Amino acid sequence: MSKASSDGGSSGRYHHGGLRRALLDAALAELGRGEDELSFRRLAAAAGVARSAPYNHFRDRGELLAVLAGEGFGLLHAALISHAGDLSGLARAYLAFGRGQGAHYRVMFLPIVTRPENVAHVHPKAQACFDLLVAALAAAGSTDDEAAECARAIWCGLHGLVLLGEPGGPLGVSPADEARFAELLARRLAREPNRP
Repeated sequence: MSKASSDGGSSGRYHHGGLRRALLDAALAELGRGEDELSFRRLAAAAGVARSAPYNHFRDRGELLAVLAGEGFGLLHAALISHAGDLSGLARAYLAFGRGQGAHYRVMFLPIVTRPENVAHVHPKAQACFDLLVAALAAAGSTDDEAAECARAIWCGLHGLVLLGEPGGPLGVSPADEARFAELLARRLAREPNRP
């Protein structure tokens, strides 16, 4: 079922066995252009297949987005793992990921990806990222309960920096300032997790 060009080579579109990936890539491209609503019709057209073809690979739009979110958390984990145990390094790597993987990052936090029918695509990989942060805090001397609570606060702060600190965004901070803020946030919360 592959499409071939007139020279006998690939047309660069749908290849047998590659539709799932082609649909995911088309969705990432749309998200990267700032599209808020994905339609299976547009994705099928981009992949060069029938409108109904995406349903052979994804239950619905929510599942497709959840698969992309799971990929995103997998990529985030890969970015964070080399900084395991280094709280400042984890903070910098998180910000770099959020800036460098904008399409994946946007979809990772959509409410639809955590619906009960979708969460299995996301939770294990998201938890692995969170566990790296908790482990770094525990290594810095936090108790288990403090580490988990502090990790949530740090993650929220970093997420806010990614969203609010975009170029031209409301914070208006430079990348160097942003990295410094991230490190300050992580160090401060790690040092005083229970301070009101």
